[in-house]
Amino acid sequence: MITITALTGPYAGKVREVTEEMGIDPMALLREFAGHDWKWWVDFSRATEREAFLWGRADMVARIMAALAHGRSVTFAGAVYRVDNPDALLTVAGAVEDAVVESGYNVRVESDDAHGVMIGTGGTEYKVQ
Repeated sequence: MITITALTGPYAGKVREVTEEMGIDPMALLREFAGHDWKWWVDFSRATEREAFLWGRADMVARIMAALAHGRSVTFAGAVYRVDNPDALLTVAGAVEDAVVESGYNVRVESDDAHGVMIGTGGTEYKVQ
């Protein structure tokens, strides 16, 4: 089970517990928050491994999209990504995703604030790397 807390927006203070059995699409739920630039917090402490993977991925993507769509930067591996033209949003978000995937690192959101999103690394995905 994961727990989502709305920090800003019309649902501020609301807490929702979600299990995989409920069939809720993590990205669908977080897309609304990202689109309006509302802040949220996800507690993964009671999540199954699969829930942590699915919700963790959606949480990171939603935070990246929110930052880029609302004029903030995304930083990963020393590179800073920004959207100067709204038509470039998906291209820039895709560049962030490509950089993360190609890095071979396990990643996590280290910060998400008024300056932007910072994505950190936590070791390689495979022991050979």
